[in-house]
Amino acid sequence: MTAHRLLRAAAASCLALLVAAAGAADMAGPGQVVDSMQQAVLDSLASSRASLEADPEGFYSLARRQLRPNFDLERAGRAILGASWRTASETERREFQQAFEDYLVTTYATALRHVTAETLTVTGEPRQLDEEEVLLPVRLVLVDHQVIDAELRMRRSPSGWKIWDAGAGGSSLVRLYRGDFGTEAAAHGVAQVVTSLREAAARNRTRDLERAGKEAAKARSR
Repeated sequence: MTAHRLLRAAAASCLALLVAAAGAADMAGPGQVVDSMQQAVLDSLASSRASLEADPEGFYSLARRQLRPNFDLERAGRAILGASWRTASETERREFQQAFEDYLVTTYATALRHVTAETLTVTGEPRQLDEEEVLLPVRLVLVDHQVIDAELRMRRSPSGWKIWDAGAGGSSLVRLYRGDFGTEAAAHGVAQVVTSLREAAARNRTRDLERAGKEAAKARSR
């Protein structure tokens, strides 16, 4: 598996947990936020897995309600778009954040069906980058049981610690997205990136609906 594919696989597990987690207690430490996040996901799966499996929009709805309390979309957007963020209008920035959120939700939320208590483990104390940011070491166990040591980049906000990047293998999710969406924004503008994100989210919805339909048909034939 290449470094990029490895990181994207790790991100699928990590961000699936992130986008579906209930908000952790205000001002809890970085490790406590992540532990609370994982437990909230497991509790949600235990109580409503069947209904979520039947309709991918259930995963999306759960994820969308909880994405903002745990993920710093604005900080990630600034890093991904770089100079294009600085020159973008307020409307373009807002539309990018909305489209990026929808892309994250539709890309990663259904990966929750694979989450277990061992999927994500905090492995050490956060490493301070400055007064507002830390790197939190974690261990991810993928669906194929491959183990990845990664780091979550977290920023202190008025409402508590929020994740805005995940790194492994010498790269990070934001860097990968900067290569995709940041490059596109520099060449064609932020509005084109918003269109691309919306189109990708629509394809994700079609994929997940088809999967749910096939699994429902298999269940009926048993």
